[in-house]
Amino acid sequence: MRLFGQSTVDIAGADEWLKVVDRIGIVSKRAVLLESLTVVQNLAMPYTLEIEPPSPAMRGRAIALAADAGLHESMFDKRIAELAAGDLFRVRLARAMALQPSVLLLEHPTAEVHRAEVSAIAERCRLIASKRNLATVGLTMDAEFASASASRVLKWNAASGQFTKDGWFSRFRRA
Repeated sequence: MRLFGQSTVDIAGADEWLKVVDRIGIVSKRAVLLESLTVVQNLAMPYTLEIEPPSPAMRGRAIALAADAGLHESMFDKRIAELAAGDLFRVRLARAMALQPSVLLLEHPTAEVHRAEVSAIAERCRLIASKRNLATVGLTMDAEFASASASRVLKWNAASGQFTKDGWFSRFRRA
């Protein structure tokens, strides 16, 4: 496999792996958020461990991430444990963008999100990818999200292990 033009076989040391991994923003439920901390505190963590409270500069960076991910200002000082699934996704999305990745990986982004929020989340993902010039790869069983957010869709047939192109170039056209 090649990542950013380099064979993974050639990536030998931990420092080299970290340089590659830091270029990938991962949005996953497995990405740990600290429930007793606020949205801003969780979003400040990629920059500093001084989060109680974060410095004004770190708070500003965290708020910028939150706003980019579509979180309303009223959410900034809420504890993670108080958030609904859609807002938790937005926090994970914001945190995945913190280190300015080149690739955004979305792992089942709408699995726990209310169906009414799917198109807004898909639109936010497309907007962020366009604004930040990111390649986005999503793994989802949500056909609505896939068709609304992706420029290319591959379907995987679990029985055969084969991938098929589903509207490969016609799903989503940019003007």
